[in-house]
Formats: sequence, structure tokens, C-alpha cells
Amino acid sequence: MNKQVKVMIRFHGTSRSHGSDFSIITGDGADTVDTSSVGSKAEATMITGAGDDTIIMASGADMSKFTIDAGDGTDTFKFSSNITIGEDDSIANIENFVSTKASASVTVTISNMDTLASIDTFTGSGSAASKYDKLSIVGTGGDDTIDLSGIAFEKATDVVKGGGGNDTVKFTTNNLAGETFIFEATASDNGVDNISNFVAGATNGDILDFSLFKIDGNSGGYSSWNRKCTKSICR
Repeated sequence: MNKQVKVMIRFHGTSRSHGSDFSIITGDGADTVDTSSVGSKAEATMITGAGDDTIIMASGADMSKFTIDAGDGTDTFKFSSNITIGEDDSIANIENFVSTKASASVTVTISNMDTLASIDTFTGSGSAASKYDKLSIVGTGGDDTIDLSGIAFEKATDVVKGGGGNDTVKFTTNNLAGETFIFEATASDNGVDNISNFVAGATNGDILDFSLFKIDGNSGGYSSWNRKCTKSICR
């Protein structure tokens, strides 16, 4: 049962498609906050209390304009378009990411490691591997720890681009579609990365992607490599 709901909405222009500014604060209980009709230019603060809450985002929502804290409970974030959660964006305490876009694959790009750390499941809606939705992790340029080991993937896959710094990456063991690590253009750009839980194999195996790597100044020297790791750790 909801104890408290506060809604303040100010629309820009003559329709919701122009966007709106609003704040929503809910109390305990299983609340649903549906922003799918407020427009892609919305700016909002959403704070949900204890309980298994559901937040539904508008297509094309700019997550840099949102502050979301889903609080305690097992909370669900539903999206139907590509979403980017930047390093400085404030999206917290969301355990389940669920795609509702069945007709095409969409990508959630995350650079905020605190947001990543709260995710337990990532569920896509594609009917085949070619249409699987994607969780894309982009490192911050420093020494990142990117731990995907606790995330269960369903009809989805993940791609990690660590960037500069000496990154520590732990792949999940709950992704049957395979995972990909993308290297930067030069050795100095990459740093010394440590990847664990790497699964080798030509079918649904994990991939080390060197397509950006430059040889004698030319990129694309290697496309991918997924067969030479015989242990669970690749250095």
C-alpha cells in the first residue's frame, strides 16, 4: 500500500511531446511510475520508497536530466529505446533492467559503476540472437572495476569498452549469448587489463575485439579473438 505520492508536473508547450518537469516521491509499497507519455525532453526527480517498484521510461529519454533513486526492494526499470547513463548521472538502486522493444534491438550504455553494481538481471525482448538487446559498459578512463558476475542475462548480451587505465573486468557466467571486450587503438590507450570468467569457444564464446587496434598507424588489424584462452583468466 502506498503511503505517500507527490506529483508536480509543468508541461512545456501545448503537448506532452514537448517535455515536462516533474518530481515524484512515493512511500512504501509496490509503486509504478509511468513516464512513457511525458515526452523525451522531460526533466525529473523520482524517489520511490521501500517495495518492489517499477519505473517506465519514455522512448528517447535523456537520462542526464533524471535523478532516480528506487530505494529498497527489488525494483524494475523498463525502457523501449536506447538509453545512456553517464558517469555523472544519478540513477541508483535499480535491480532489474527490462526491454519492452520487441521489434528491434536496443542498447543500454552505462558509465556509472554505482548504477552497474546494483543490477541483478538484464532482460531483453528479442526473438533471436541477432535481435538481442545489449548492455554496453564504457569505462571512465581510469582504473575501473567492472563486475558483471552477478548479473543474469536473458535474451541479451553485454559489451565492455574499458578505455584507458588498468581495468579489472569480471564477466558473468549467466550469459549464454557470449560477451565482448573491446580494446582501444594502442597499448598505451588500453593500459593493463585483467579479464576473468572468460569463456572460450566458437559458439557463444566470449570475444576479445581488436577491431580498433592500430598496426603501423592503421586500425582494424585484428577483428576478434575468442579461442586462445584456455583458462578462466586472460591477461
